[in-house]
Amino acid sequence: MGANGPSWGRRHIAWRSKHDQALQAQQHADKLACEAWNERMLQLGGPIRPSPSLRAAISGGFPFLRVLCNGCQQSSWVNLANVRRPAETWIWQLEASLVCQPCRERTRFPPRAAIEILCRYDRDQGPGPYGER
Repeated sequence: MGANGPSWGRRHIAWRSKHDQALQAQQHADKLACEAWNERMLQLGGPIRPSPSLRAAISGGFPFLRVLCNGCQQSSWVNLANVRRPAETWIWQLEASLVCQPCRERTRFPPRAAIEILCRYDRDQGPGPYGER
């Protein structure tokens, strides 16, 4: 250690380790928030608010969103990484813009899709809203 304190390399290593620990803690918190929201949606059927943000869902390991069209009862999966919205957008704010393609083409005012749960991978069925767990 020099007259001015630890060297730049040691300060950088200390900063980097603290930064990595903070990132891991944030990812763990995001994962827990997404799991809690999924449980609330599955067991109670809502309320949809408050929900995690897009950043929290992707960081927590839930990059897909399962939605159900209210018109044709078809389930679809939305890749949250491809959504063109700011990362701070809440999941519930996406509900107004989610419409399945067949219903959009069939009627002038298509029914909105209902958000079901966050999924870890595409085509993840998970437990149904009233199914066995």
